[in-house]
Amino acid sequence: MSSALVRISPVLLALAVACGPAGDSGNRPDAAVPRWQGTVDLAIGSLDGSHDQFGEPSGVAVDREGRIYLADQQYNSIRVFDSTGHYLFGIGRPGRGPGELSGPCCMAFDAAGDLWVRDAMNSRYNRYRIQDTTARFLEQRIMSQANRRYFVPVTFDRDGRLIDVGLAQSAAGVTSVLRFHKDSTGQPALVDTIVGPPLDSLGQHLMSSGQMMVFLEQPYGARHLVGHAPGGGWASAVSSRYQVRWVVD
Repeated sequence: MSSALVRISPVLLALAVACGPAGDSGNRPDAAVPRWQGTVDLAIGSLDGSHDQFGEPSGVAVDREGRIYLADQQYNSIRVFDSTGHYLFGIGRPGRGPGELSGPCCMAFDAAGDLWVRDAMNSRYNRYRIQDTTARFLEQRIMSQANRRYFVPVTFDRDGRLIDVGLAQSAAGVTSVLRFHKDSTGQPALVDTIVGPPLDSLGQHLMSSGQMMVFLEQPYGARHLVGHAPGGGWASAVSSRYQVRWVVD
């Protein structure tokens, strides 16, 4: 289907130009194109700095003091910068031990000001207490689902419980989003199930094998969209419909 669309697109473009309004010279008049100008408010990183080169940035968070936290999947670490972009200190190192990281992505601060990191490839969440010049590892909580490469924001419900998000597939092939509200012991105290739409309403195909899930996306096809809000709320929609379901925790 995609190959046919690629071949047809130039034809449609040519027809659109041929049918457009023409001026006295026979040429289509130029349309008024809005022009935008941007400025750089903050630049982080350089080519020669020992701490500000990035491999694969995968998450960002800002604390109450305005410090910026950047997660990097390639270096398996988190680097902390002040509000002007100067490097302060690092959090974690590659590994599977306590406080170490493998594929860190999404981050968030809880009500106490502690940093939580979705340590994806270690299938857990790490919690760090932020200090002036360093961070102290406090605990880890194992994921309640097996979708390690499913990157979603880290959020908490109104009771302060960490929400662990993953996917599940029914026998009919419908993919649902699961939200595990984890208590202080790491056990799910509550599970939200966001059932996905019928397969024939989406432009994607899911291939799963064990713990691996791969989505094959149709170009410009409809997708199931799920948003996770601070405080435990969430929203669900299909990109081809003008309707959003919003649920408050």
